[in-house]
Amino acid sequence: AHRGMVEELRPQLEQQLEAQGMPTAHVFPVFMWEELTTDTVMPVFLSRAEILATWRAVMVRRGHPPDMSPPPSATFTVLDLSILVRRMQSGGVDWSIIRFVGTDRAFEVVTEGRRQEQQRAHSQAEPPPLEPDR
Repeated sequence: AHRGMVEELRPQLEQQLEAQGMPTAHVFPVFMWEELTTDTVMPVFLSRAEILATWRAVMVRRGHPPDMSPPPSATFTVLDLSILVRRMQSGGVDWSIIRFVGTDRAFEVVTEGRRQEQQRAHSQAEPPPLEPDR
């Protein structure tokens, strides 16, 4: 799914990169929704599906029906990750408030990895049982 989204957005992202005088060989889209940004947090989504799910959840909380039409594209910002990094490095903005929002699938993978790591650490922490001399 990610590869298809990247290919769909490639022309837009390449145009952004070219305008900044940056290489266009590799693109990585990130998504932001200004309305979610506060003084203490600026979420940057790594998946279009996740930002849309968040948008729908916010709209439902505001009393809109859950089966509403998709959001107007003007309310979201899509840009290449390298442009975001360049802006972060140039200063002038408190970038400490950025929070990258991964996908549910990525969260599940990390959670499983942590569980396996804890299991491995636990099994290595206990010495093997002693056996009698023969």
